[in-house]
Amino acid sequence: MKNIYRIIDANINRAAEGIRVLEDLARFNFESSSITKKMRNLRHKLRKNIAFLDYKMLSSRNSAEDLGKEISQKTLNDRKNSEKQLIFSNFKRAQEAVRNIEENLKILGKNELSKDYELIRFALYEMEKEFALLSNKNIPEGIYGITAEKFSRGRKNIEVVREMIKGGI
Repeated sequence: MKNIYRIIDANINRAAEGIRVLEDLARFNFESSSITKKMRNLRHKLRKNIAFLDYKMLSSRNSAEDLGKEISQKTLNDRKNSEKQLIFSNFKRAQEAVRNIEENLKILGKNELSKDYELIRFALYEMEKEFALLSNKNIPEGIYGITAEKFSRGRKNIEVVREMIKGGI
């Protein structure tokens, strides 16, 4: 059972770190107080729900001998070339970590708590969609949409223009 606590501990930290990166992007890059608040609340809920296991998780931690540390140090393919890559990689990191927590809590017989983490995971899926819409609005100035119904796959110009506006053009 000790390794289960270690797995949960590592994934709580992984999820919280990913959410914190996203929280800071919402705060500083997008200046969205509503999304910043949602991300902060998710991060706090993530840790608060499992705080009763803090001692067991901490006592099972072995950062000094963790195999993942060496693997991570040698990995060079985790570069981010854009803000969108940073956003989506941190959402995937947080979602996968929360799913891991959810599954391992079941092994501990914490099925109700597992369901709480399932809700956190689904909240992350929704937040990912909000971020996608927000990051698409960061189109540089000087980009203008041009419409032509013959290039619109059967859609009317008004439909195309609505989608352009929704996308930030």
